[in-house]
Amino acid sequence: MLIYKDISIRYWDEYAWIGRSYYFDFLIKGDIHNFHWQSYYAVNQPKLAEYLYGALLYPKFLSQKEYYDNDYIKFLIDNNFYEITSMYYHNYKQKSNFINWGLDPDKAIYLWGPLPQRQLDSNADELILQYGNDIIPTIEIINTARAGNTIILTLTVVITFLLTRRISSLITALLTSIMFGMNFLFITSGLRAHSEGLFVLLFLTTTYLLVLTVTSKKDTLLLSLLTGISTALLTQTKLNGIMLFFFVNGTYLIILLKNFYNKDLFSIQKKLIGIFLFNSTCIILFIALHPYLYPNPIENTLTMYRIRYQQAQEQASQYPSQKLPTYSDRITSVYSNFIFDSEKHCHFNGQFFLHERFCMSAVSFYMKVILFLGGTVIFLNKIRRNVTHPRVLIFTCFLFINLMASFYLLLNWDRYYVHFIYFMILFQVVAVTSILQFATKRYKNNQLYKALFRA
Repeated sequence: MLIYKDISIRYWDEYAWIGRSYYFDFLIKGDIHNFHWQSYYAVNQPKLAEYLYGALLYPKFLSQKEYYDNDYIKFLIDNNFYEITSMYYHNYKQKSNFINWGLDPDKAIYLWGPLPQRQLDSNADELILQYGNDIIPTIEIINTARAGNTIILTLTVVITFLLTRRISSLITALLTSIMFGMNFLFITSGLRAHSEGLFVLLFLTTTYLLVLTVTSKKDTLLLSLLTGISTALLTQTKLNGIMLFFFVNGTYLIILLKNFYNKDLFSIQKKLIGIFLFNSTCIILFIALHPYLYPNPIENTLTMYRIRYQQAQEQASQYPSQKLPTYSDRITSVYSNFIFDSEKHCHFNGQFFLHERFCMSAVSFYMKVILFLGGTVIFLNKIRRNVTHPRVLIFTCFLFINLMASFYLLLNWDRYYVHFIYFMILFQVVAVTSILQFATKRYKNNQLYKALFRA
């Protein structure tokens, strides 16, 4: 995870997410009536990732707050981040030594085409060569944000292990978490200063809490409460996090119907309380984290989704080669990118410890195809033998996010697939562990064998 300084700087994403971190400043100062909460930048994205970067940068700001008149936005502008609609700050930008190191921010919300005379990614040395040492503070701020993401990614690997151990053997959990932590897409998308790293952590945390809720015989009300908190945070990171809100409710409903069928009145009452706790906690926290929603939560939430969808449509029209126009295109793109495209699979499904030449080789390509298909069949066979096992929940979740992607995934951009990484790796690891188990079955009475392969 310490390679975060070596990954190229992605202007359009990192500039924008850090540039909107002033919302954290407004929030902790209780400035919920600031007119910026009603601006375009308040509506086009949820706020948790911006709060994260604000929190990470705040110690640096506080050490210099007198110089900036206790104005966090001036701090951002002086460090070449400008993602705000305000003539006052526009004037300040003109007076400062602001370096416009990418697309003109005053036109940013109208232009979705290729950045004029600017590559999307640049490394630090290239930026210093072009803009001189004045760009170094900008690079340092990006690295501070990325350093915070290393912690996020480390926690994600831990959650990956805990989730996989809950549904499978120790060896499967170890290999899945190692392969996940080394995944090229996970590292590059997760370390860059945008919302993907936090989104994957909360996505897997919510899934893990749901598995615990379904499999635990006690503390289910507490777990329902924690699942509601995690789902709210997930949806305030990326709006498509709402898919787990629907999935959790669907899972609870199935369990409730099962309790009705069994005429288990105690379980029915407990599950109804759990559903109430989950939904009320999730909705209240989601609204509380975003002051834009306060005046009219339902209407303003729908406005956020509408604007985000319109934005995605505009982007798709500007990038026709990346557009996914049909439902089938959106679903097949998942499998094409991760498994069946001989050129893309290394980026989506490759590991940092593998040599690039091997990763791009035919051997690596066909090996991943065989492992994925074989692992999926093995996983389904285990489900068939025990339909009440939490593996069913994991596979159903995988199918559900495929279904949801067919509606919202309008662009074939790599970071939009980060929540699929876990499932793709899990199915391949299931095949690997099955091979290992078969190859070492002569030692099945050995204690180490039992510890590694017992589900």
